[in-house]
Amino acid sequence: MQIKSFLSYSIAFLMCISLTANTSEMVNTTDGYSVSSYYPCLLYWRDEANLKRPDAIKVPDGHWVGGYYSSWSYWRGGSGLKSLDAIKAQSGAANFINYAFLGVTTNAILNNPKPAYGGITLPASAQGPAGTILDIEALADNLDGSCPGDAGDPKWCAASHVYQYLKKYRAASDNQTILMASIGGWSYTPRFTEFYQDYKKDHSVLTTFYDSTINWLKNHPDFGGIDIDWEYPGLGHEESPSCKHAGEGKLYTEMFAGLRQKLGSLNGKHYYLTAAIVSSVKKAKDEVAQGVDFKSISNSVDWFNLMSFDIHGEFDAAQPATKAKALSMSDPDELQNVIDYYLNTGIPPNKILLGLPAYAREMLVKNQPSKDNNYGYKGDLHYDNYENYYKAFSKEYYSDNKAYFDYQDNPNIEPYYPVGGMVDFTGIYDYQCFLSDITNGLAQSKCNVLSPMDNRGNVGQLPPSDLHLSTPKPGVAWLSGSEQNIAANFQNAPTNTYPAYPVFTLDTQDTIHYKIENIVKKNKLGGVWFWELSQDALENPAYSLFGQACKDLGKNGKCILSSAPTSGKNQEPEKCSASDTDCIELSLKFSFEI
Repeated sequence: MQIKSFLSYSIAFLMCISLTANTSEMVNTTDGYSVSSYYPCLLYWRDEANLKRPDAIKVPDGHWVGGYYSSWSYWRGGSGLKSLDAIKAQSGAANFINYAFLGVTTNAILNNPKPAYGGITLPASAQGPAGTILDIEALADNLDGSCPGDAGDPKWCAASHVYQYLKKYRAASDNQTILMASIGGWSYTPRFTEFYQDYKKDHSVLTTFYDSTINWLKNHPDFGGIDIDWEYPGLGHEESPSCKHAGEGKLYTEMFAGLRQKLGSLNGKHYYLTAAIVSSVKKAKDEVAQGVDFKSISNSVDWFNLMSFDIHGEFDAAQPATKAKALSMSDPDELQNVIDYYLNTGIPPNKILLGLPAYAREMLVKNQPSKDNNYGYKGDLHYDNYENYYKAFSKEYYSDNKAYFDYQDNPNIEPYYPVGGMVDFTGIYDYQCFLSDITNGLAQSKCNVLSPMDNRGNVGQLPPSDLHLSTPKPGVAWLSGSEQNIAANFQNAPTNTYPAYPVFTLDTQDTIHYKIENIVKKNKLGGVWFWELSQDALENPAYSLFGQACKDLGKNGKCILSSAPTSGKNQEPEKCSASDTDCIELSLKFSFEI
């Protein structure tokens, strides 16, 4: 429906109120929530008036599709900006995009300066006191002095290019897309632990954190809020409780309450506050034991981004032989378990957004994948001579390579297990690397790997070409190879290739559809989000995962659409379709269909 004037909105809203004035105080919506009987009127006002206002407070309503976009999207996997425009043109814009990542200054970093991965050592004067949030990559770019960028080195000014692109993306959505700045992420999470140690000695670092967050938003007016991605409070990278992390959970909970209060008085507008939360019941319970109060946090945040992937991967090979199985990184049954847990803590379902991977994880299995063994699903990750490959890799990259940790934000202490990958041995590949395999050749794969070694000695490699797509169980997609052709790209490996077979866990348009129907809609969640948007089918929008989510969740099969000028002076309002439950037709007689 198209109503073009504020007066029309107001008349319709008042008439709606008058028609519902004699109904009961609380009613049930079509989504199953108990709300005021005036809810349909408020829903009408929100959908037909407020959502076109960039300053209106938006609430996840079951239709949201968003995601993260990283600063390194500019240069990793081939130089140049990774444009989302083709997908946006077909499917609409994201409800929100989280820029990844900002970090937190700590005394440990100030007292022992190290170069960032780009090779630049940030002076203490540029990083601010402990508790200051900052964009490390953007700061390094500016200190390098090469902005607005050296055409011969696409890494420089990556953050600046991404800022400008996201600003244009938001403008193209009539400024309806919410831009969020995410603090943390896996690599910057150790900073949070250091921040907590600083806080125990001097509580004023928390005030610095609040004040610098406010200043960052003031200096970046296109951004509408802050996301906290602490992985994981009370656990850290060790992913288990310890004295080192004891008490982090309480600070984490207090942080959200304080940020909510500070953001509430900033510029007289609503700034959004969100949190990325773990997709493991065990880890969530461990966080609670360390002081995390999810119910309290839910009162402070606008929504939670459930990191519902990476539940399984090659890292499971560290488990005993009886548990070292190749499994889906985002099995719907396991996801349902963690959603049930969070709902039981008191988090409203619409505040939970299901995370979806726009990438694949590679694993290596002992036996050749075939129809008889479900193409390697649940295959044994302990292939022949596995321990010798692992020991050689660990020795090469860890025990005998001290320079590997000589950076401001060190790589993870635990070694990645030696499989392929676009950049290193993590086994991570973009979704678009497998389009040909998924579509039986209808779409062309595009996979840019890092071919020269990076400054940590890592090198990427293309995925196998002989992959078979299968569905081991509903909502699970699986790719498997029939040849032992995975190169062991590290020095002193027992052989040049692994005596194992490649398998991949990933999402496809079919599994996205299944999860939306059987998890998002059944649990009345607020929507979905993707890690990471630039890994999608950027040049093949017909096969886009984001596009599939918009088709399933977006109103009329689309996400946010920009306003288009109408032609004709006496154009009739559009009619509501039978499937559009949020549409209200307004005639001159003020008849309403609610």
